[in-house]
Amino acid sequence: MKQILIISGKGGTGKTSLTAEFARLAQQAVIADCDVDAANLSLLLLPEGGAAPFGSARSRSVPSSSAPSEGTHQEPFYSGFAVVYDADQCTGCGLCAQACRFDAISTRPAEAPAPALKPEPEPAPARANCITIDHLSCEGCGACVDVCPNGALTLRDKPVGHLYSAHTDYGPMIWGELGIAEGTSGKLVAQIRRQAACLAEEQELSLIITDGPPGIGCPVIASLSGIDAAVVVTEPSVSGCHDLQRTLELCAHFEVTPFVVINKWDLNPDMTQEIRASCEESNITVLGYIPFDPLFPKALAAGKLLSQYAPQAKPLKEIEAIWHQLKQANF
Repeated sequence: MKQILIISGKGGTGKTSLTAEFARLAQQAVIADCDVDAANLSLLLLPEGGAAPFGSARSRSVPSSSAPSEGTHQEPFYSGFAVVYDADQCTGCGLCAQACRFDAISTRPAEAPAPALKPEPEPAPARANCITIDHLSCEGCGACVDVCPNGALTLRDKPVGHLYSAHTDYGPMIWGELGIAEGTSGKLVAQIRRQAACLAEEQELSLIITDGPPGIGCPVIASLSGIDAAVVVTEPSVSGCHDLQRTLELCAHFEVTPFVVINKWDLNPDMTQEIRASCEESNITVLGYIPFDPLFPKALAAGKLLSQYAPQAKPLKEIEAIWHQLKQANF
């Protein structure tokens, strides 16, 4: 089984569009979208109106009414812990706020209870303070739980995102999305890759095509480790050239074979030549040069692959040549 990752040092280079065309050309490969902070490959690959569902005991995909489209399976993704506050057990001692080193717990004066219509047999003890938890600041360390004398605080698994799976016209697809302000992108990427590998084994598919995140941070590292080849998509600009070098250094660190694709090369031929010369000096293969075409953004706006929107578009021949050269490469 081979795993090909398409990445870029910066956003906006055309990485996802190229991944979608690779999936079309590969036919019956497992497709994974590891750009969990902004997953959008499914917008191009899922048929309009939803996809045919699939599921397996190993992937543990379960149907959900809140899934993005009919036929798409969804399951929650948990990482870390969240604090649950039981106000009925709280006496307002404030020990939790003193123990918190992230300033996630604050105290406030307790509201006076409403006058009782009749005396209670055993009135509850008065609370000097109530607490408020800022869940965005909470790290789930559990210090507040340890110091609470009344069991008013407990830890539970924290839902931070979702995993999705569906069938596309080009093979099964798995992707994930993080919740707002969540930061465990690397763990979600690792889970997507595990499920993609299980699915490839179950369906006897020999190729996994992965759309990776932009940049060189934690989710890219989680996407890059252990794969067979990385296709680095760049553009002929100063930032594109700089970020390409950083991405190639990351590939070298993880001993992953890199290939380079220069998108929109004709917008700056001089910079394209500089990138080409740099790759030749480092013995890195440039698979091809995709020309700029305004049909690309128009196809994206229509929610279609370029090959669906404009089958005669000039960049398609170059993309097909890039794909065939990649298949013949030794990695």
